[in-house]
Amino acid sequence: MRYRSVMGRTLNGILCLASTMLASACLKPEAMAMDRDASCSLVLAHIVGRVGKIQSVSGFEDREIAVQFSNFGIPTREELVEFSNTPPSYADSETLPLIRQSVLLRDTDPLKECENVGLWLARTGLITDQSQISEITREEKWSATVISVAMPAFDANSGRGLIYASEDAGSMAGVSGIFLYRLETDESWTAVDEKALSVS
Repeated sequence: MRYRSVMGRTLNGILCLASTMLASACLKPEAMAMDRDASCSLVLAHIVGRVGKIQSVSGFEDREIAVQFSNFGIPTREELVEFSNTPPSYADSETLPLIRQSVLLRDTDPLKECENVGLWLARTGLITDQSQISEITREEKWSATVISVAMPAFDANSGRGLIYASEDAGSMAGVSGIFLYRLETDESWTAVDEKALSVS
């Protein structure tokens, strides 16, 4: 899969700029390209998996599904220092480096940056128009379930990926969390764990 080269330059620049604050070295462009490829693969796998689960629920087989970008729950750069000093219970030694990486990717929209995601969404006909999603979420009774995703973080050394995501079927019927995955040798993804951040 091919992704926009501008994203590679942008992300590499951000990582270099933030390397002192996060005590991490700047990644080479080639390494960033591999990470981007895996991140785009993961976000698509997550969306496909969640759509399948929603449609497998009795009475939801024909329910409309919307997909949008959201960075809800991801710490800001300002919050990261305190977050690292006193990490919450869900941020263990394995997830904390991925959470730090998520901060760097906080404003990256995978629906725009990942060609594979855009092509799949176009083929399936899921709702992605933000004005239409806004109309749905203003209704008292939502006509669609809304899946929100951020750009995943990926650690090439461990083969682990982390994505912040949420699902909402109504204004008071939703859950957000972080989802951990493992990249297999056949380039498929296996869900390892999920940790809820909020439930309504």
